[in-house]
This record gives sequence, structure tokens and C-alpha cells, in this order.
Amino acid sequence: MQYIPVQNEPSKVEIQKALFYGENPLEFTTQSGETIFAHILKVAREDGSLESWIIEGSLKKESDPEQKRSFSGWFHTRKRKGTFKLS
Repeated sequence: MQYIPVQNEPSKVEIQKALFYGENPLEFTTQSGETIFAHILKVAREDGSLESWIIEGSLKKESDPEQKRSFSGWFHTRKRKGTFKLS
């Protein structure tokens, strides 16, 4: 299993649009500076802050756009960081 720390983008509204209106993919940046593109399929609250979310979907790395991987993880929309676990 591989864990990818992510930072920057997207906002809470962008995640909502991706989920409810299909405005995918969303761009995330890894701590190493690589861009990944995530299609969000599921979102749940992680805690009561309304800023920390458990998300699931699929992603592609900019360095390997042909390989689509499933992921789950969390993302904090105020701090704009989180971790994705690749399946």
C-alpha cells in the first residue's frame, strides 16, 4: 500500500462541485511537487469541524496518466493538506 501526502487545492466548494455536479478531475499537489488528478466518488465528515473530510475515488498521476488507481484518504479544506492511500 502506498501513502501519498497531498497539499494545496481544492477548496471545500470545489470538492462539493466534483461530487454533486461531476466537475472532475480535481488537481492535488504531492509534497514532492507532482500533480495528481482525482475523481471524487464519495465524501464523508471526518470530524465535527466541517473542514476535515474522508474522500474516496480514483486518481491519475501526471507522470503516469495511463494508470488509474483507486484511493481513499482524508483532506482538510482549511489547511489544504491530507493523505491519500492507494489501493
